[in-house]
Amino acid sequence: MLLKNMLPQFGIEPERLKMEWIPASEAPQFQPTVNGFINKVTGLGPLTLNKKATKETG
Repeated sequence: MLLKNMLPQFGIEPERLKMEWIPASEAPQFQPTVNGFINKVTGLGPLTLNKKATKETG
């Protein structure tokens, strides 16, 4: 995915982005998917932007 490949340029770990298609017919899958992602991002800790990347991108 293009955006996921671009995130490191801004000092953001690609693991902080997740896109998943969950059709309405699979609504019970939504909550575990979101909770799993929240746990993953929580485990990554606070977002600390790469100062060099932010200076280069403006």
